[in-house]
Parts: sequence; C-alpha cells; structure tokens
Amino acid sequence: MKTKLLWWCLWLSLLLGCGGVEHRRRTFPVEAGSQPITGTNDFGWSVNVATAKVRVEAVRFYTGKVLITREWRFDPYVLIGGSAWAHPGHYVAGEALGELLTPVDVDLLAPAPVELGVAQAVTGDYGSLELTVTGAQVTGTATKGAQTVTFDSTAYSPEKALEGVKFEKVLRDEEGRVHLDVKLSTWLARIDFATPFTANGEAYNGFVRGIQDTSAYEVSWK
Repeated sequence: MKTKLLWWCLWLSLLLGCGGVEHRRRTFPVEAGSQPITGTNDFGWSVNVATAKVRVEAVRFYTGKVLITREWRFDPYVLIGGSAWAHPGHYVAGEALGELLTPVDVDLLAPAPVELGVAQAVTGDYGSLELTVTGAQVTGTATKGAQTVTFDSTAYSPEKALEGVKFEKVLRDEEGRVHLDVKLSTWLARIDFATPFTANGEAYNGFVRGIQDTSAYEVSWK
C-alpha cells in the first residue's frame, strides 16, 4: 500500500505538480559505503572492525527537511563524559520524490562503494530520505588500556524504517549519483565492550541505539 501511494504521488507530481512545482521524471544511481573509525568511542575503546555488513531493503526520498535537535532525555553517562546525541525533531516527510526498492547485501568494508541500484524519481527539492535496513552486524576487536576483547554484535534489524535521514539537494537534470556513507563510529559509539553482547544487554542496546541514530548516515550527491 505504501509503495502504491508513493507512486501515485510521483505520477500526480508529474501531471499536476505537487505544491505548485513542476516535476520531470528522472533516474539516478544510489551507492553505499562507510566511513572509517577514528579515535575512541564514548567509553574509551579503540575499535578495529573485522567485518561490517547490512542489508539495504529500500531507500525512499522526500521533500521534508530534517530539523536537528538535542536529545533531552537524561542519560547519567553524560555526567562522565558522554555525548548528548543529536536527533531529528518535528520531522515531516513531505512529498515523495523517488524510491529504490531493490534489496542489496552491503559489505561496508568493501574497497569501493556498493551499487544499490537505480532510483525511480522526479526532479525537485530533496530534503531527506527514509532508509530500510536489516541484518546490521559488526565484528572485530576493541582495546582499552591493557584489555582487548573480541566482539560480535549479532545481527540487528530495526522494526521500522529509519526516517529523517538528511539529504538536501535541488535535483534537476544533472548527472550524478546519491552516495550513502554509514558512520561505523556512530554505530559503535555507545558500546561498553567490557560487557558481553547478549540479547537486550547493555552492549547490544548500545549497538541498537547507534544504528537507530539517523546521524550515523551521511548522504551526498556525487
């Protein structure tokens, strides 16, 4: 049903112009990669990633801009040097502009970006995207002082799509592609590797929060 509604809006945009803006049909490639980890995470661990993978199920593009706010929920960890994390605030997706619905397994450590496919879209003022991912998993080692541990995050699939990923671009007929970078440092920032990865445990919950943080995804036009 969601896909039918999206394409109805796309066709309506082409015929009538949503919000008084005339749209023209176009396509563009979408690719994904990752940014390397630098420094230590919020618990002081230096992380060496051995494998990092995720399945991208769908990418949907919208006009809605992302308003970044601070997370006001009290977190005792902030008192000992943790970060107050940025999150989208008052986000409204707005008009649908395009979608890519081809599931692709992505090796985030691949030497070159992984092609996700070609988005069916229209020209317009892009503001954000919605990312549907499953099976996110990272393995490696983490070191803090004289302590080194081997970890396996186990796979995690968000229950719903990640809404409000920032992507601001006035897209007309120019050639190019959308590039999605996963910030592995954000995925792993909230994890105290001294605790084991058990179901609903502290380490696993930190990993879940990292994946759900939309600032972990940097989108650009190349």
